[in-house]
Amino acid sequence: MLRPTNHNLSFCSTVLYFVFVGIFFFDIDFFCTNASGPPNSSHDMYNNKMPDLPFGDINVVVLTDVHSWVGGHPRQEPHYDADLGDVLSFWENLKKHCDEYVDYSADAEADAANMEQPRNQHRDIFFVNNGDFVHGTGLSQMGVGDEPGNYPGFLIPILEKMPYDAVNCGNHELYSKKNVEYMTRPGGYVDWYGDRYLTSNINKRTGTNTKQLSHGIDSNYDDNNSALGNRYKILHGRNSKLLVFGFLYNMRDTVAPDAGIVVEDVEKVVKKDWFLQALSEEHYDAILVLAHMDLVDPLVEVIRSAIRTQIGEGTPVVFITGHTHYRGVKQLDDLTMTFEAGRYMDTVGFVSFPKKESVRNNNASSLFSHKFLDANQKVLFQDTLGFSRSEDGLTKKWKRFVNVHRSNTSKIRTEKRNRMCTSKLLCGTPCRRERFVVGIIS
Repeated sequence: MLRPTNHNLSFCSTVLYFVFVGIFFFDIDFFCTNASGPPNSSHDMYNNKMPDLPFGDINVVVLTDVHSWVGGHPRQEPHYDADLGDVLSFWENLKKHCDEYVDYSADAEADAANMEQPRNQHRDIFFVNNGDFVHGTGLSQMGVGDEPGNYPGFLIPILEKMPYDAVNCGNHELYSKKNVEYMTRPGGYVDWYGDRYLTSNINKRTGTNTKQLSHGIDSNYDDNNSALGNRYKILHGRNSKLLVFGFLYNMRDTVAPDAGIVVEDVEKVVKKDWFLQALSEEHYDAILVLAHMDLVDPLVEVIRSAIRTQIGEGTPVVFITGHTHYRGVKQLDDLTMTFEAGRYMDTVGFVSFPKKESVRNNNASSLFSHKFLDANQKVLFQDTLGFSRSEDGLTKKWKRFVNVHRSNTSKIRTEKRNRMCTSKLLCGTPCRRERFVVGIIS
């Protein structure tokens, strides 16, 4: 288990972090002309090596609780040197492998005719984010244009470059009315991810009174309130269908006042008709629950029990948890696993699990696997994907990702040229004090 480390930053170390982010995302030519040579287009992937991951029928890559550490930890924890662009390249290479993978191992004695029609043509793989993208560095509170700061105007365009199949909402996204308004504006973060943005128990309040008077129930609350995002989604792979929910823990009394948001108790939601009908009427091979709560939060068991009561014991269920900032995994029953993948982008999580048709009663739990990957360039590209050099794994989208940063960084440097660098105390989850910058030095 990885224990969280304290990221209390001095004024100088905080400034160094932003200097790195500015240099990294502003001067792409440096990275394209250094001694290691330019990133290639990844046509000669892995040097014909198999990625060092425990693949299964269904595979999921996980980021959670990034808290705006998109530039990695070059100063604070140099081992975690991978930035969000590296993770994007890692995902694209891994997705390409899974799409092109052909399994001829069904029968070692298969004749040539059978080999031309392999039983499993592809490996299904999905990419998910489990919430809490704001608070942690000053990037999350930098506005853009003529609008004052304290909202993620700089950060969100960066996050939107990540091709997540499903995105959950964390508690930190809901602390500020301004943050909620910026996320939910037309064409904003929620609209960008569309039906991939999952909020099974987060609703938009209807009516004229938008103030949250109490948790889940007040004079203006009714069951007709619409979901902030999508309540659930079916992800379609080449060989499987995955039913995905997105839950937040029972967030009490801390949702931004007047933001028009209601967080419903999980215990209530799992009894609702839409939840029960999704379980009993949709067609799927396994269930994935994005749960922004602790690995062993009692609410995990509430959801698990509701699922099992409705559909029985034969379907694999995986919980992707978060919020508590550590690495952990636990098998709750033969066909249910819960998994948490670190924080502050120090971890790229990987889980694999079977389709229900692959389950064998005598060894079902052995079909669930996981791996915690350090967010380190060598770990991701060389040790895991098998490239000879880390830079060989950088894809074309990595360049476009850097260009977005370069453009936004340039705008911020112009707009905030005369702004002083200040600090502010942040109460994280679990509650601890951290310093972060809300301005940028010219």
